[in-house]
Amino acid sequence: MSGRPDIKKKIQGINYDTKILFSEEEIKTYKKKFKDILKQEYAIVVTGSSNLKIGIREKNSTKTYPTNKFQKIINKEQIKYIQLGIPENDKLEGVLDFRGKTNIRETFFLIKNTKFIICSEGMYAHASSAFNIPCITIFTGYNYPQLTYYKNIIAITPKPLPKCAYCLRSTCIYKHRICLNTINQKEIDQTINKILNK
Repeated sequence: MSGRPDIKKKIQGINYDTKILFSEEEIKTYKKKFKDILKQEYAIVVTGSSNLKIGIREKNSTKTYPTNKFQKIINKEQIKYIQLGIPENDKLEGVLDFRGKTNIRETFFLIKNTKFIICSEGMYAHASSAFNIPCITIFTGYNYPQLTYYKNIIAITPKPLPKCAYCLRSTCIYKHRICLNTINQKEIDQTINKILNK
């Protein structure tokens, strides 16, 4: 459930923390399937979105951080990266490619055991909250960071924030997508370093 303050006010005294539980059989199966991955620390990276609307090209989306900028993060080689997501998401170089190769429960298991996640706002950010995994979540000018109030979310936002944000538009009406170009790559790198050096 989202951590929106207006919802919190309506649900007083109820514990609505996200929980994802695994059966003993699932744990045994997934440990066997992912035994090589679990031998070392890894991070999860997700390009694009798993919730694309029909007719909207992901590459023109105002919600998703550009693939080439994700690639710059991967190129630092600070940790082993696993790429999750749907097959239509652009593939990154130098990652273990699991796009479209895990079911939802396997995806949750990989999230549970990762060092951190880096993604645009969406399902992976919400799922990370169930395990309190650090999630570097890149918010463009599309959506308000306040919509995801989980304590594990590390929000990266455009600086400066353009006047047209937050637009909630799938494609930029100005075609410049300036909100994607004012994300500070150095801030992302520093955040990763902090997590890895804890």
